[in-house]
Amino acid sequence: MPLTHLKHKKNMSEILLNQTDVMPIKVVKTLLKVVVAQGHDVNEVIRTVGLEHNPLDNDSNDSQVVPTLTYSKLYKHVMSLLQDESFGLSSFSKYPPGTFRMMCRFIIHCQNLNDAILRAAEFFDFLDLFNQKFIIERKPVSFDVNNTIAICRFHNPNTPQRSHYLQSEASVIYMMHRFYGWLIGKSIPLLGVHFASPPPQDVHKYDELFDCDIHFDHSENIILFSADYLQCPIAQTEDTLRDFLRTAPYQLVTKSADIDLQSTKTRVRLMLEKDMRSDFPGIETIAERMNISSRTLHRRLRKENTSFQKIKDNIRRDAALAYMSRTELTINAVSVLMGFQDTSAFYRAFKKWTGMSPGDYRKTQLPEQSAPDA
Repeated sequence: MPLTHLKHKKNMSEILLNQTDVMPIKVVKTLLKVVVAQGHDVNEVIRTVGLEHNPLDNDSNDSQVVPTLTYSKLYKHVMSLLQDESFGLSSFSKYPPGTFRMMCRFIIHCQNLNDAILRAAEFFDFLDLFNQKFIIERKPVSFDVNNTIAICRFHNPNTPQRSHYLQSEASVIYMMHRFYGWLIGKSIPLLGVHFASPPPQDVHKYDELFDCDIHFDHSENIILFSADYLQCPIAQTEDTLRDFLRTAPYQLVTKSADIDLQSTKTRVRLMLEKDMRSDFPGIETIAERMNISSRTLHRRLRKENTSFQKIKDNIRRDAALAYMSRTELTINAVSVLMGFQDTSAFYRAFKKWTGMSPGDYRKTQLPEQSAPDA
């Protein structure tokens, strides 16, 4: 091998190790082992996703980490190859590609996280019933004796709890925990994680992954967190879900997709965008959904150099511009879609938002498109 190539490999390895948005090679090996176990060409998979070498080779000199984007690409490719979102690891039933997407659409309009988790369990119970393998319904959420700690289960009661898939079980739990956080727009600090598997040699890696107490040889795979988070409202919409699913599971494994730092402004906007054609809820209602006082919400928004009224105005402006770009709609139709009873009120509001009338906006900003008159 030429010296220049060796130098290039070394530099790339050093760059990779200095990146923060990486995944351990162990999780890549887990997926590749599934490919082998299911009788597919692992080398073809490796070429498709752009890995330089086969991490399963004993003499492989690969780094101990890979870019998260590569892992995400591998994840989606293997799922498509196997036509099973459980990656063939479930002896109970297969979940064809699109199952997670449909589950998300099934829960996106739930009021809070508790309802979303329960409805997701109903969704998978239905799939089991459809497969004629349903006996016991899932009980995904319970509480401690004081009702202050939520206990979330990741186990199908109709199939035996297996103790030799720790890496894959940990990956699922990690991603679902982050998914719960994405749903409510903020992270959920874990109080503990319990695995049915026996402890591995690298226990410290699981401590670092979940940043909480880890226990093994438990009867179930569960996570523990404050029960208060179950009452947090769903902050996402069908639009944000569409964007999320377009690149999933990247957001659930990358460290750069930091849902902890989602601004108050963004969370408020997501809640207000639930239904553009209905009256916006007041700040008291939004504050109650966020489990804070309206005064606290005002203060947090001021720190972000915005206000509740400004967020509402921006939502209306953005929606109005989106509708105005659809030139098959008359200005009167846009006014109705925006919820204005009086077209003249829409004209005044639009001029306040953009500095020009709706007609002038279409003439100057969309000159190449034919704009129907009011």
